[in-house]
Amino acid sequence: MTTSSRRSAVGMQGLGATGLAIGTGKARAQAQLTRLTMTMEFTPQGFHTPFYLAQQKGWFKDAGIDLTIKDGKGSVVTLSLVGAGQSDLGFCSLSVVPIARSKRVPVKAIANISHKNAYGLILRKGSGVKGPNDVRGKRIIYTTGSIEGLLFGAFMASAGLKAEDATLIGVDASAKIGSIVSGKYDAAVGPVPFYLGLLLGKQDIEGLLFADFGQRMIDYGIAASDESLSRNPTVLKAFVGVMSRAYQYTLDGHADEASAAMVAARPEVGMDVQTASNMFRAAAAHIYSPTSMGKPIGYQSSQDWEDTIETLVRLDLVPKTANATEMYDPSFVPA
Repeated sequence: MTTSSRRSAVGMQGLGATGLAIGTGKARAQAQLTRLTMTMEFTPQGFHTPFYLAQQKGWFKDAGIDLTIKDGKGSVVTLSLVGAGQSDLGFCSLSVVPIARSKRVPVKAIANISHKNAYGLILRKGSGVKGPNDVRGKRIIYTTGSIEGLLFGAFMASAGLKAEDATLIGVDASAKIGSIVSGKYDAAVGPVPFYLGLLLGKQDIEGLLFADFGQRMIDYGIAASDESLSRNPTVLKAFVGVMSRAYQYTLDGHADEASAAMVAARPEVGMDVQTASNMFRAAAAHIYSPTSMGKPIGYQSSQDWEDTIETLVRLDLVPKTANATEMYDPSFVPA
């Protein structure tokens, strides 16, 4: 063997050893990732985009997390899955957490993303519906498996109306948008920013927020089971840190970038970047409350939780013994 051949052989051996080391290092790094499954409240929508952005940028993996995002069938169903240990995390309406805990579902909130109740009625402009008295005799649709039916009932009760004073019709989430657009029904119950953003420039609609009629409650956030809180506190804190960073980044003028990440990851949903961005911007108006201004996204305000419990008790959705401090754990949000 010539000198040059020996050098080549040695070089190839070294390269092989280096490649093996790199491959082993990557395998070890992958093995160290903690797998987490997060079930959303429904299918992908504009306010979900920061999660897909963080995945695309590798922020979750940098934090040691291999995140799988699954579609949901309503906040109630999502929390049931989390409480049963079938999903590590749930993205849902956090106002459902006290209701779930009152039914012995072992879940708690670990991050509150939006602090103002976004639920209400989606109406065609000129409908004449300005308050609960105006829904008498109307045909109203809501998504089955969600908190929407309960909130609408409470909205009616605030004016002394009974359930039979309006016709409430449960529909699947996939059929709801078409039902709103068709005008077949008088109104729909749902997260108002979602539909305002989704149908911006496409339909002449407006929203009536339940929050403006006494339903002061927090909205979207992340929940985990009691068992996960005790088993994976470090991992959950890392998750919330990435989530907070991703939402802040998206809020700071990067809604289109985050939306593009979601559209690329979930093309089968058929949502375009502009629509997703419109939805995020509409929902962003609900992120802060007076007691959460200036705090990291995910911050849990004790006052907002007290208001939520007070509203739920008044609406007879949770027992009077419900304690706000038992519904959330504030230790996971970055300072």
